Amino acid sequence: MFIIINQGGLGNQLFQYAFAKQLQKHAQRKVILGSTVTFKKDTLGRIDILPELNTTIPSTKGFQQFSTNMMFRMHRSLAKKRNPAPQPFRNFTFKYESDLPPPYDSAFFEKLGACQIPGKIALAGYWQDAAITNPNKEELLQEFQYQSSIPKTIGMTDDISKWEAMIRESITQETNEPVAIHFRQNFKGDGPLKAGYYEHAIGLIAEKTQNPFFYVFADDNNKAKEILQGCLPQDKYLLFPHYKDARQAYQTILLMAKCQHFVMSNSTFCWWAAWMSWAKNPDADNYYVMPSKGFGDPFSFSDKCLIIHSE
Repeated sequence: MFIIINQGGLGNQLFQYAFAKQLQKHAQRKVILGSTVTFKKDTLGRIDILPELNTTIPSTKGFQQFSTNMMFRMHRSLAKKRNPAPQPFRNFTFKYESDLPPPYDSAFFEKLGACQIPGKIALAGYWQDAAITNPNKEELLQEFQYQSSIPKTIGMTDDISKWEAMIRESITQETNEPVAIHFRQNFKGDGPLKAGYYEHAIGLIAEKTQNPFFYVFADDNNKAKEILQGCLPQDKYLLFPHYKDARQAYQTILLMAKCQHFVMSNSTFCWWAAWMSWAKNPDADNYYVMPSKGFGDPFSFSDKCLIIHSE
């Protein structure tokens, strides 16, 4: 059995599922997901949202979920101290993304799927590569939708419904070209993108489109407003409410995906929205502006990706 360790926020969870989906096509043993977001919530308030979608790969439950989680935490701790890390658990082998480098083509998955390591093999990584997502785009688009209509209590808020209608109407009536712009200011990695990136990106979109209108999605609306003051007049954009609830946040991804063009941050959250938009209509004349910092070639899913070299 392969157990794909499912960890991190929404964007990372989707990449890990896409990896599991590709492996499932070539594996000679069962593939399941082992969520580290145990039970209801983790310390950051994240949940395992995949079982609520149309996903077909099962997740660990009950004692299997708890034991997999504990073994992964223990082994990860050992891996930080020793390289290579020992495999102290009987009939349970851990492999990390550093052990399984790209390219993630069909030959990679065929070799991995046919490996003869006995017992359970747990694979831990983020697998952030369009080479994994693109071969299965039709299936992933279907599976990354909710199983049924979403009650307002878990995400389909009046705001989301209203914005969805606005975006749809602007496209059908050709009143403007909707552009999703994402700000990720509270970022612990390389830090948030600077105002210069957004000024450059908005300028590129303005050159490529007719009458763009920007739908702004940010984790800090006040900081986003400060940056936008030097880039756009107030009648050219709308600020969407920031939702910390995972279900509402995921609904935001689906909403963003309805836009035609994208100004992206260094976040897998907005990457998935842009990818879904492209995957629905890969031949459309839509543009995706992304920073080089935190992305690069593996994230370039379209020849319309315009990469800005960010400081």
